[in-house]
Amino acid sequence: LPYLVYFASEVKQYSFDVLATVVLLLLAPLPDASTDEGKPLRSPWPFALAAAAAVWFSQPAVFVAAGIALAALLHRWRSADRAGAVRVVLATAAWGASFAVSYLLSRALADDTEFLRAWWRSGFMPLPPTSLAELDWFRQTVLRVLEDPLGRYDVAGAGQLVQGMAALLLVVAGCVALSRGRRWTLVALVLPVLGA
Repeated sequence: LPYLVYFASEVKQYSFDVLATVVLLLLAPLPDASTDEGKPLRSPWPFALAAAAAVWFSQPAVFVAAGIALAALLHRWRSADRAGAVRVVLATAAWGASFAVSYLLSRALADDTEFLRAWWRSGFMPLPPTSLAELDWFRQTVLRVLEDPLGRYDVAGAGQLVQGMAALLLVVAGCVALSRGRRWTLVALVLPVLGA
């Protein structure tokens, strides 16, 4: 929570990343625990409009929007709602086009793309992994995420391990809770992690 408060109090991209994620999840055309089987799901168009805007201001928004869109598509396909699946595909194409324009414009305006690629290379999964060191990327990435989850810089050693284990337990508990009432929201949250 301290990181969330810290980033939210700054006028930086990170605070908008949090806002974009929350808005996209609120507008997600997914079922939840209160959705009856016979009740129609939300339209994907408000979500698509928000995603189309969010991808211009938040790089992680494209992963969040893609996870939500894929979960919505899978749900509609499994429910035999082919017309709903088509609406999700069309809405995804709309915000996807916005992302494509944003991406191409950003690439065209970037001064030193080789420097940027080298700078961010360690943050992306090696695909396909070609060595043991590249396979170790997965372990190292999980450890980095859990390294300092509570924002306590004064804790080191065993205390840091305890914090990491507590964070991992909370992640697992959250996944279990979502799987019981909001399974498709869980799918939407896990897919971006797998895709990143």
